Amino acid sequence: MSEADSFDEGDMFDPKTSLGGVLISNKNRTAKTDNNASGKMTVKGQKVYTSGRHEVRVKLDSGSGLNWYVGICNSTATDLQYTSSQTWYFDVFNSSKGSSKVHSGNFSLYANKCKVGQIVTVVIDMDKKQLSFKKGNEDLGVAFNGIPQSVCFCVQMRQKNRQLSIC
Repeated sequence: MSEADSFDEGDMFDPKTSLGGVLISNKNRTAKTDNNASGKMTVKGQKVYTSGRHEVRVKLDSGSGLNWYVGICNSTATDLQYTSSQTWYFDVFNSSKGSSKVHSGNFSLYANKCKVGQIVTVVIDMDKKQLSFKKGNEDLGVAFNGIPQSVCFCVQMRQKNRQLSIC
């Protein structure tokens, strides 16, 4: 079995939560925005995390530009935008200065900018109530402490013609 074929069955996109023209395919493992996408461009994962440590690996398949967010949201959240108090994101392509962690629309420099083709891992530690990220094999450290008791993986793509896959 290839690395891309090994995944947790619970860690897939939930098509029922897709907003703004995010198209879900590949057995709910791929999210894509096309030329018709507009608005929020968000989608949640299917699994709700309440305990333990979990990793969701996402490959940045294609796209360019700023404002491409991967992270978590409160499991009951319906507003998954980066400005929401219910989301905790890593903006993987923030600026020439690097990438930021984002909560409630507040940006803080966190890591060097990611590249298309790279794998970003969302590390959810429900026992410690911490959210961390990895870029490739590089552990970027804790981004957020005090995350909610019940969360889901989520993304906001914010621009057309982007694609990422859970791997």
